[in-house]
Amino acid sequence: VSVNRELVKENLGVAYHNAVTHFMRQHDYSAAVSYAKQSRDFDLLQVAAHNGAMYALRQKEFARARRFATATSKKQELLRTIDVGEATQLFNAKRYHEALKLYERVGDRDMQQRCYKGLYAQEQAKLRGIKTTADLKAHAGTIRTMQRYANASGDTKLMQYCDQLVRWL
Repeated sequence: VSVNRELVKENLGVAYHNAVTHFMRQHDYSAAVSYAKQSRDFDLLQVAAHNGAMYALRQKEFARARRFATATSKKQELLRTIDVGEATQLFNAKRYHEALKLYERVGDRDMQQRCYKGLYAQEQAKLRGIKTTADLKAHAGTIRTMQRYANASGDTKLMQYCDQLVRWL
């Protein structure tokens, strides 16, 4: 151990930096963030946490990405990006209710309308095979739900179609 404290402090800083860099190359961002915190180097922590959040987002590990994002100075921006990524995955998996909640959180009106159209289509699929007005009346709840989704989507054609179906109830 050197008697020169400044030299020891600088060497320790370099060692932490090298360790964090090594863990980031290995995609072990938890260890990288841990070492960056121990180093008390704010900039190093920001880089490790941001890279960890983006890597987890690419791996579709959204909860893990959110944990990394909380350690960054651009927390809100990163959390919004993560929410949009998760919502997109849910939308593509036709999990419209869950995607809708995330799109509402980020304020993406266009995607909210697309979710409502997807929900409408799912409800409409329940009406396949209906041949009589009695069958139609038996599915009145489904038609009312379709009407609610059509109104929320803002699609005038869907709204008009639902209005025609309601007339038969």
